[in-house]
Amino acid sequence: MVAKSLSSLPPTDAIFSALLGINPVTEIVTLLHLGPQISPSALATITRTTWFPGVLAQAFMHSLKKVFYVAFAMTLFGAIIYYLREPIRKNNRIEGKSEK
Repeated sequence: MVAKSLSSLPPTDAIFSALLGINPVTEIVTLLHLGPQISPSALATITRTTWFPGVLAQAFMHSLKKVFYVAFAMTLFGAIIYYLREPIRKNNRIEGKSEK
């Protein structure tokens, strides 16, 4: 019952709430009255404000690093292409040719 309730949470809502510092697990446990079904020690652990963001942090940071590496590679590639095209554009302007 608890797993089904938690799995029905949309992933985007969970990530956005974690970024805002809100623990969606606390809201689900409260709204669905799941407190009696979960042991007190487990309930205390999953309702802490740092638990849910901590669960997502490692995967999120791993993905964020990949995004920055790809963005850096794309920027570097664009700069190289621009640098290689620049002499062609300057030569065309000197000779009076138009760029197409």
